[in-house]
Amino acid sequence: MIKTEPHSCDDLVDTINTRVTNRTVGEKKLIEPKKLERLQHVAKTITGANLKIIDTEKELNELADIVGKTDRIRFMDEKEYSNFLHEICWTPEEAFERKTGVDIATIELTPSEVAGFKMARHKEVMDLLKEWNAGRGFEKLSKKSILAASAMGFVTMPGYGCNDFFEGGRAVQRIWLTANKTNISLHPLCAPVFLFLKLMHSKERDIPGELVKELETLRERFAKLMSINSSSLGEIFLFRLGVADKPVVRSYRKPVDAVLIYKNKE
Repeated sequence: MIKTEPHSCDDLVDTINTRVTNRTVGEKKLIEPKKLERLQHVAKTITGANLKIIDTEKELNELADIVGKTDRIRFMDEKEYSNFLHEICWTPEEAFERKTGVDIATIELTPSEVAGFKMARHKEVMDLLKEWNAGRGFEKLSKKSILAASAMGFVTMPGYGCNDFFEGGRAVQRIWLTANKTNISLHPLCAPVFLFLKLMHSKERDIPGELVKELETLRERFAKLMSINSSSLGEIFLFRLGVADKPVVRSYRKPVDAVLIYKNKE
């Protein structure tokens, strides 16, 4: 007998083609508690998935400081810096051709922030910032975004296996579609998740030694804030929630069958 899942999220199919990353900062507005509870309920339609909501001023201030500092460390880490350069599409032509990554036009940047991003493309500049122990400006963008957020969300799964991340990704998509369907904007902010996983689990950790201690301290703060008490927990996704106008520029997308290949080896 073929087992099928409950049809509790079938209504989300109509939102698939309109799902969007919204990086607009906008004015800070409260989200109705019932809408946040709905997102947590949707997360739990995937077995083992959990969505923690951070929405008090004290929590958001703490998280903004953590994420800002991890963003700076990300730029100082050679491999993560390379990933950043590959992730950003610097021109409309590049965004159209690649249909992946982050179109810089979708990021709400001031002229000085655009200039900073473009300067960051040059390795010589980054080498000097490392030498001078500088780069605090890289903390500002994510801090500004989080402090203007209505709430932050953090998705976890019980384990740290391939299937946990696959199922966790399904939970994220259901949350994202539900948010967009109820006029809530969603913007991933996963730099700390990636760096903390590298810190804890990677055998090829290439984070500069002088930054490891700072990252360990940030990790302790993040774990306390998110009530994480196990290194085997699947830490899947961190994102920003808000109430903002729809973005003027939408990212291009490749067809699903061009990017999604999954084999469960467990």
